[in-house]
Amino acid sequence: MAGAADSEELRYFQALEEAFIRLRGAPLLLSPADWQVAQRWRSLGIPLDFAIAELSEIFARRRERGVEDRVSSLRYCARAVESHWRRAEELAGPVRRARPPAFDSARRLRSLASAIPSEWPRAAALAQQIVALEGEAAAIESALAAIDDRMLEEAAQRLGPAAAAALDAWVEERVAGLRARFTAEDRALAAARLRSRELRRRAGLPLLSLFSPDAEPDGPRGR
Repeated sequence: MAGAADSEELRYFQALEEAFIRLRGAPLLLSPADWQVAQRWRSLGIPLDFAIAELSEIFARRRERGVEDRVSSLRYCARAVESHWRRAEELAGPVRRARPPAFDSARRLRSLASAIPSEWPRAAALAQQIVALEGEAAAIESALAAIDDRMLEEAAQRLGPAAAAALDAWVEERVAGLRARFTAEDRALAAARLRSRELRRRAGLPLLSLFSPDAEPDGPRGR
């Protein structure tokens, strides 16, 4: 059970990270302090779709004001997200706490399925497997995580020696600057996250999560 909880926490953070980077419009490696923000949001019961919607609103307001400086930390958004969540809970009362807001899982699964590159091995069968998932969101997330892990493993296996070495060098170059601020354990975690994200980008693969930007019907792949 602890392993499942850890996996859910990691997926929550990864989905927030992907959404934050997409909204920011530039690559960024989030810090352990940002991980603590995500942990706090989970402990407060803030659903991912609510958090991502609030992040989108924060960035939209900055664009309206003509702010050009890029947000460099999830912590910048923490106060607004948590304040709006408290307000939503107060307005909705115990009903909200007993029954989290529903969302259309089937529609999100269709969006994820359509984001699988057509040239990916067994793309059609993989898309059908994704669309066929059903049940509670937690069960769907668990199944998606397993499919996503297999996809990334296959993407890594498809890299030639030169491409794999280039990817490792790319990751090492970016993690090198963290030595003064991160522990060895944190750097290893950051490197693994960064490698997976870059491998996903180079392979053109979506992040398979109900809360991924790729699951949004009008998400980043133009659906």
